[in-house]
Amino acid sequence: MLRNSPLHPLARFLLNIISPLEGNTLSAVKNTQHFVRIIKEQHVTQQDLLVSFDVTSLFTNVPTNKALDVVKKKLSEDESLEHRTSLSLNAIMEMLNMCINTTYFQLDDEFYQQEFGVAMGPITSTQRYIHGRL
Repeated sequence: MLRNSPLHPLARFLLNIISPLEGNTLSAVKNTQHFVRIIKEQHVTQQDLLVSFDVTSLFTNVPTNKALDVVKKKLSEDESLEHRTSLSLNAIMEMLNMCINTTYFQLDDEFYQQEFGVAMGPITSTQRYIHGRL
């Protein structure tokens, strides 16, 4: 959520609610050093193959409905949620949906709404080409 956008304060509020979910999976890698520690502990045989992929435009390619489904599932399983907020799961999800799916930006005096994916900072070339005018 871009700074100074109307939904930025709400997004920051929701971040405090959902941020404890971050990294609570077996596949989460924090940084290169964390990856090196993980890979050193793996037993590799000659039949194994290590593959690396470059990720481009990751955020702008996230299917938002699926991402919201994952967040809802994780929040519903989070026993500490009630200690962070008195909001219901449905209320949290409505607000998250609004923040994620109400993304707009301005380019050359025209306003555009992002139609797919999650916004990522300043305008990217991908946003310029795949998003429709308001």
